[in-house]
Amino acid sequence: MNRTERSPEAIAQGVCHTEDENMKFYTSLDPDTKAPALAALRESTTPVDLDLIREKFAADPDGWYVPYHFWWGMGVRNFLREKGFGEEYFKVDNLDDIYIYLVEEALNLHE
Repeated sequence: MNRTERSPEAIAQGVCHTEDENMKFYTSLDPDTKAPALAALRESTTPVDLDLIREKFAADPDGWYVPYHFWWGMGVRNFLREKGFGEEYFKVDNLDDIYIYLVEEALNLHE
């Protein structure tokens, strides 16, 4: 799928891309491309509170980030952009599509 075109499913859901489309895109990214961004997140002390994320994920693996999307999510996206890991780096329309996956992988939350 072309990342600049919205699928009928995404249009019906009122989003740029569906969660399934975002996950497929994320898993298709080269591990070597993700590695420096993952390292930056692991080494960060702000805005990524690693212990808080682990706690929230343990309580709600599917929706842990939802209450934090606007304040914390914006901080993570800006952090990634400042470190050179923005939309152009990942070839994605918006970091909203993948930043949660990056954080979860950086912290090995699915292992």
